[in-house]
Parts: sequence; structure tokens; C-alpha cells
Amino acid sequence: MAKIFKVSGYIVDVNGGSNVDEVIAEVSSGFDGMINQHIHVEESDIGEWDDESPLNYDNCDLADCEKYFKRKVPVETDRKVEIGKTYRHFKGHTVKVIAISQDTEAPGQFYVVYECEDGAIWNRPYGMFVSEVDHVKYPNVQQKYRFELVED
Repeated sequence: MAKIFKVSGYIVDVNGGSNVDEVIAEVSSGFDGMINQHIHVEESDIGEWDDESPLNYDNCDLADCEKYFKRKVPVETDRKVEIGKTYRHFKGHTVKVIAISQDTEAPGQFYVVYECEDGAIWNRPYGMFVSEVDHVKYPNVQQKYRFELVED
């Protein structure tokens, strides 16, 4: 029976002599007859190597690896949520955006963290926060987007 493996991890080049193409070639050559598909490799500079770096130890914290890769929030819109700004929900209440967070168990999944007028803290998937109102479900709503920036 055939199998498929999803591979993810970090490779640290302490001498800085490799590039993305070389890493892909090295990874691909070690598959011993297996077919590899869509190998994705990102590259980031980490500065001068320090033997005391957390990256030098087995099973270092994921955050120590991930901090070198600044993720852009992947959404299918050019609408950008601004931290510290106030937004109006299409039902009328306002919220203040506190942060944009990333799910620790699903890197690449982003959320907008916001505070409501009553002090409650909530988070909502980024894509949903910037989405358009479902005007079929809410035909009387005039606002185009679920949350819209309140101008100062």
C-alpha cells in the first residue's frame, strides 16, 4: 500500500553557505526511490552563529525556529486590519483590535484579537473579520464588510 508523508521542519546552516535550491536538492536526493512533490523551503538569515543558540539543541522550542520567518497574514483580500484601531461590526457595536495572533497548533492560521465595548476579549479568524456581510442572510444591513474601520 502506498503512503504519503507531509514533511516539515527546520534545517540550520551554521556556516551560511547554502541556498534554497541546494537545500531542496539535498532533501530530494535522500528519498531513495520515493517521489517527492511540492517541496517548499523558506530561507532566513539568523546572524552570526552562536553555539549557545537554542537552535543548537535537540527539540528546541518551535518559537525559536519560527521567529526568523515573519509570516504575512494570508487572506484573499487587500483589507489590512490595524492594531489599536476601532472597528464597527455590521450589527452596530464597536471593537478595538488588540493584536493579530497565530495559532500555535496550526502555524499560518491567523486571528484578530479584539476587545468589545463591555471589556470582553474575543478572537475571530482573520479572513472572517475582513469578510463581506452575508447580505442574503442579513438583507437590511447597509455595511459592506463584517467589520469596518471607524475613522478618527
